[in-house]
Amino acid sequence: MEEAIKHIETLSESSEPKSVDETILPENTQTTFTSQQPIETTETTTPLPENPPVLDLFEEALQKNDNYQSGFWNGYFGLSKDTLETYLSEKGRYDKIFDQLLYQETLLQENLQKITLHKQKYQDIFSELTQINYQLDYQINLRQRRGEGLAETEKQIQSYKTERENLRNNNSFLGGILFLLAAIVFIAGDLIISHEIVAYALNIKNNIEAWSFAVGLAMVSVLLKPAYDRLIEYPYLEDKTLRSKRVYLIFKILVVLFTIVTLCILGYFRYEAYRADQLKNSLNSTILTLQEEETSQNLALIEELSRKTEKLSQDLVQSPSGMWAFVLSGVMFAIAGAICLGIAFPILVAYIRIWFQIPIKLRKLQKIRESQLSSVEDLEHTISEQTAIAEAKKSQLEALGNLEELQKQRQEIADTILKLKKDLHTCKVELQIYELNLGYEKGQHAFKLEEIKKQEQTYNSEKLTKELSNLEENLNGNGKAAIQEILAKEAKNEETEKQEEMINEGITETPQPNRTISSKVLSKIRKK
Repeated sequence: MEEAIKHIETLSESSEPKSVDETILPENTQTTFTSQQPIETTETTTPLPENPPVLDLFEEALQKNDNYQSGFWNGYFGLSKDTLETYLSEKGRYDKIFDQLLYQETLLQENLQKITLHKQKYQDIFSELTQINYQLDYQINLRQRRGEGLAETEKQIQSYKTERENLRNNNSFLGGILFLLAAIVFIAGDLIISHEIVAYALNIKNNIEAWSFAVGLAMVSVLLKPAYDRLIEYPYLEDKTLRSKRVYLIFKILVVLFTIVTLCILGYFRYEAYRADQLKNSLNSTILTLQEEETSQNLALIEELSRKTEKLSQDLVQSPSGMWAFVLSGVMFAIAGAICLGIAFPILVAYIRIWFQIPIKLRKLQKIRESQLSSVEDLEHTISEQTAIAEAKKSQLEALGNLEELQKQRQEIADTILKLKKDLHTCKVELQIYELNLGYEKGQHAFKLEEIKKQEQTYNSEKLTKELSNLEENLNGNGKAAIQEILAKEAKNEETEKQEEMINEGITETPQPNRTISSKVLSKIRKK
């Protein structure tokens, strides 16, 4: 009986679950399984601690760290640390690449926002700048046109001033008046001669008709003036060619010669008229003296003297010099009047322009110039403002930066993101490989433990079966109850083994303490 109880105690100890310390020592465990020697049991057994031993307070703090726990349990289960180290390194690299990827994506979003904002601002500013440049070009062209108009007005003003100075320098007002008076005198003289000749020669009795005819003849000077101006005066003053100067010189010589000849004839005629007049006066005085004594002889003398007087008058009238004097003097008066009018009229017209026409023109041009100048100044002020605004808009465009640089940065960021995604994918694949290796190692370790447990369970089952068969032969009916109790203990041991398997699979649960058959149970078995 005592031998059976000892065998039951031995079986109970061998059938109890191994501690965690035994799981990490497979060689010792295998040695225990192969040993056929019975194990001595004592009723006072020391259970394993519920948690792994803690060396110091620092390790207690480290137990809260996931990496520490992972390393601890990998070491606890006897796994290789290289795979875990590589896994943690790749995971850190994965997190670093992922953070860089997030940062680069943030930069990309900011860059895209900058590009969108740049395009929008550039479009707005460029549209405003285009409108300003359009208005500026229009105002510059308008300023140019009005400036040309102002320059033309100033040119006209200066031209009128120059003309006025030239007219004052080239024409004498007093000379013009003298020539005008001379022309009037010549026309008046021609008028009187024409009146006397017409009234006497044509026997016009009506005085008005005689004067009208005489005025018409006297206006020949006015008729000759345009011919003189166009043929002689204007070519000489304006063309100033050799031919015009030669024509003018010949005309002057001819006029001088004609005047001298006419004056000579008139002088000779005047002398004849004076001589005839003196003779007539002498004869008349003789006749008066003879009339005082009326004798037949005196009467004959008076008649003779009267015939001489009449003869003198007839000789004077019929004198060729008188005829040529009247003809040439009429022609000379007409030509002289035309020449004097041709000289006097330009001078008078010049002073009319100096005193009336040019000042009126200058006043009008001054008003036009002031209006144009005011308009040009307003346009210049507007152009200056528009130019300043355009420069400000250009500065804003320059301040926006170069769009190509932003696009280049976007391309660089996109390339960096693509490279980071490739690195992240590679790192992710490597992490999966390391996780697979880590799981594979744990699976291999769990498989080895499972094989060891199966061997142990087989050994314990065979041993228990053998012992039970021996006990059945030696024990009575009460011994069977003890055997059933031992079998219940064995079921509990199997549950404990399942918990150990869960720990081997990586679940960080607290290891269960060893359970041994207490002395009370053994005493009950002994009694039975």
